[in-house]
Amino acid sequence: MGKYAFQYLEKAALQGDAEEQFILGTMYAEGAGVEKDTERAKEWYEKAAAQGHEQSEEALNKIKSESENKLDDNEQGKAEQQLVTAGEKLFSLVIGCCLSIFAVVICLYNSGSPSLYWLYALMNPSRSAVGYCHDRQCFEKAAIQGDAHAMYVLGERYGEEKWLEKAADNGDYTAVRDMVDKGISAYSAGNYQQARESLERFSAYFHNYDYSEISTAEYYLGEMYYSGDGGKQDYAKAAEWYEKAVAHRNAQAQWKRDSLGKWRLANCEARLGYMYDEGQGVRQDYNKAKEWYEKAADLGSEWAMNNLGAMYHDGKGVRQDYSKARELYERSAAQGFARAQRNLGVMYEHGQSVRQDYSKAKEWYEKAATGLLGDEQAQCDLGVMYALGLGVKQNDKTAREWFGKACDNGSQRGCELYKELKNRW
Repeated sequence: MGKYAFQYLEKAALQGDAEEQFILGTMYAEGAGVEKDTERAKEWYEKAAAQGHEQSEEALNKIKSESENKLDDNEQGKAEQQLVTAGEKLFSLVIGCCLSIFAVVICLYNSGSPSLYWLYALMNPSRSAVGYCHDRQCFEKAAIQGDAHAMYVLGERYGEEKWLEKAADNGDYTAVRDMVDKGISAYSAGNYQQARESLERFSAYFHNYDYSEISTAEYYLGEMYYSGDGGKQDYAKAAEWYEKAVAHRNAQAQWKRDSLGKWRLANCEARLGYMYDEGQGVRQDYNKAKEWYEKAADLGSEWAMNNLGAMYHDGKGVRQDYSKARELYERSAAQGFARAQRNLGVMYEHGQSVRQDYSKAKEWYEKAATGLLGDEQAQCDLGVMYALGLGVKQNDKTAREWFGKACDNGSQRGCELYKELKNRW
């Protein structure tokens, strides 16, 4: 998740939005985009639960249950320890019988004969003997014979990345998953260069697996290539990774089970819609843009709803339909999306599928202009209304203030109108 999206979520949560509080709680609980922190997760869940948010109450109960299970595990551990102690006593009764055999094994080992690993392998041909290894030499012998888990142990325990690569290439599930988790953790901590290098290094193995972490890794690679975080910006590669992220059916099913995963999937689809809409890294294709926007809108993406509305408003790839555009803008605006609020203001100002109403136009412009992020286009529009006296008393001073805000937020139009109005004085 980009820093602006996180700031937006946090501001909304601090203002008491229960759904955003729940999403922040989930982020801290799973360590997604932020460092994992169960206590912070509980704080946000409790705030949302206090407002009657059912999913937050369930999440709190889950955390409580997991905590209780840990206590139960401790009790079970004590019982197991007692069994181990009893087993040790039993072992001491028979150890004398094994001393001679053990002495023979040691002699063979020290004289260069097959090690304990090979003796175990000979006695158990159908099972991996890696579990019997206790030193690097033993793991290396097993790895050379093609044991993927031995390769993984050499890479993980002794820090040899070449063995991690070989373990993953030989299908060791743990190796692939651990490497993906490390990259995801680096992304969550803001170490984008490390995250990009780690995830991209082992991305060749992603196609063998279909679980949520793989799709998350592909989504994060798409985000980094799109924004340029951690390396070179590349829209074509971003589109490629976004499309891979949404191609995993099992991962999609897992993502849809929680709000954060659903948000990731919706944002991924909305981003693809925007890239096909604008021709970023892909050939411009309004039909594909519409398809991706519709998928994301169905998952609740306010950004996709607004952009799909804009397609109907402007007749891009579809027949122009102001009523359909207004319906989509209203759905997006109801979720607080500033640009959709601004677009509704435009429709009321110009009487598009609604009766022309400057008062309502001003109302929507103000919502968009004064929201958490402040829409610069709405700020310009308000300035124009005050400069021309549309639905309000003409006031150059107020118009100039709005143009100035728009200019400060990066609007070239706002800067030009501010200068033009200043020269009139």
